[in-house]
Amino acid sequence: FWAPDDAERAAREATAQAERAVALDPSLADAHAVLATADIARGDWDGAEARFHRAIALAPNRPLAHHWYADFLQQVGRGHESIAPARTALALDPVSPVRHIVLAVSHLVAGDRDA
Repeated sequence: FWAPDDAERAAREATAQAERAVALDPSLADAHAVLATADIARGDWDGAEARFHRAIALAPNRPLAHHWYADFLQQVGRGHESIAPARTALALDPVSPVRHIVLAVSHLVAGDRDA
């Protein structure tokens, strides 16, 4: 089990590592996605959205950024918008149970209970 201090330390370390990765190679999409989650934690939703768009543009065939972007859109109450990236993440990784869950939650948040 992690204590809150452990989680905060891990988040700081992950952010620092992602920043170093982007400094070494700005084309690393997953590092941009990690930095987007750090933006979310700081309440910088515009920054997070920009980083998710950058990550997706850099690696449109990797499911991670699509998945996390869908999660983000769900969190900010943009359920209808979260469906498209959730579908993309699932299409790119159709055997992942978590991708199915993300799409289901997107439909739920969007109020589409018949999907």
